[in-house]
Amino acid sequence: MWDFGAAFDHLVEQDTAAWKRLGADRPPYFVQPSGSIKSPLAIHLLNPTFYVADSKNTVTDDPTNPTIRLLHDCGLSSKHCFMFDEICRRDRTDDCLLFYTEDLRRPHKDFARSVRENMSAAVEICFGEEVFKEISKIAHLVRFPLWGIFKSVRIWLELDGSNLNSMRRFIIQAYHPQFFSRPGRFKKSSSEFLETYARPQDLAILMATQLAGLHHQIKLKPNFFEAYFVRGKFDRLTTRQDLERRAHICQALDAFRVAFPKRFEEYELRLARRKEEKGLLQELKGIPSSSLIPMQTHSNGPISEQNQVINILLQCLKL
Repeated sequence: MWDFGAAFDHLVEQDTAAWKRLGADRPPYFVQPSGSIKSPLAIHLLNPTFYVADSKNTVTDDPTNPTIRLLHDCGLSSKHCFMFDEICRRDRTDDCLLFYTEDLRRPHKDFARSVRENMSAAVEICFGEEVFKEISKIAHLVRFPLWGIFKSVRIWLELDGSNLNSMRRFIIQAYHPQFFSRPGRFKKSSSEFLETYARPQDLAILMATQLAGLHHQIKLKPNFFEAYFVRGKFDRLTTRQDLERRAHICQALDAFRVAFPKRFEEYELRLARRKEEKGLLQELKGIPSSSLIPMQTHSNGPISEQNQVINILLQCLKL
């Protein structure tokens, strides 16, 4: 019988050893899955971050985190779902994607694979492209196209690796909750938001609860992302909590600098260039558009005002 506690302890041991091999000694900010592993519905996320009231909290289902709060708001929690991360160490998601090597990710991948092999979920919601990408590497998936109002739901059948005539569970591909919270991505009232993102997200969650047989137990907010979602509606950290979050991030960056000096140097260079570009864009806003007219011409046709601005930026960067 699989021992969950022993498996998690092994993950912690292997992760700690991997960082030490790189010369970095990192604090043990690990997060365990939440809910019952016997639940018929699993929520699969990428990684926990330091944006929580207490960074020492070791559970995935922490509503002080904006992602988890958004899941709670639409009706999903560890009360009826099993919730787990692909990477069980707290870090900024972008830092995980940039710095985590295969050696660092292997202990977490092995643990996530063991979790998936032993959980009872008949339905698994993969939130975000990175999570689905990892699943598609290890699972035999077959697309199951739907029709009618559920046509936009991305659902897959995960077949049993040892018997392809047997199905293990349904995999439902959904957008990561933070996808909806990024400023400037789209207007909430736009048809693109409603038809391409919000409505498919609501239908994916509805389909998942119905297939898992939990639609009578989970009180979903119908059309949550389409009608009720408010960008930026989550509890802000206190000043002290935010200072702690920033301190943890600085500590993590120090570890990345030690473990990956060349990659970190490139990372800092990109940040410096981004800051420089931002400053140049601010300066260009003060230039009258009439000064960019008449438009430059090219053998393939006129160059737009937007492309002229980009060309000016590129020339400035070469100075």
